[in-house]
Amino acid sequence: MQLVTNKDRIEIANIIKQNLETIGFEITIREISNSYYKNNLQKLNYDILLTGNIVSIKPNVQEYLNFNIENLSTKEETYNQIYKTYNENPNFMGLYFNSIIMLYSKNLKGNFEGNWYNIFYNIDTWYKEKK
Repeated sequence: MQLVTNKDRIEIANIIKQNLETIGFEITIREISNSYYKNNLQKLNYDILLTGNIVSIKPNVQEYLNFNIENLSTKEETYNQIYKTYNENPNFMGLYFNSIIMLYSKNLKGNFEGNWYNIFYNIDTWYKEKK
């Protein structure tokens, strides 16, 4: 199997290779240049593509699926169809979300727990401690 990625993800590719080889897969990593990687993703020949994506708060799932979403009479029916079709033929797998680190003054107090799409989610609870 060929795993294609760019130099920015080569360390992660090696971890994936090691893990897959422990269960019997033979993996070859093909590292390509960043410019080629960014401009030719649709043209690449690969078994596994290690890439990254910025996910919006309300992603268009059609971008991730290799089938057309049929708008059924209810959202529930539509989502059930997406789930069923993806389970029959998964074409991608999310591995992780990057973490974001926020630095702030020790005088700043409040709830600093953001969520996966907004580190400032609880900014309305922040306040400066008076000395």
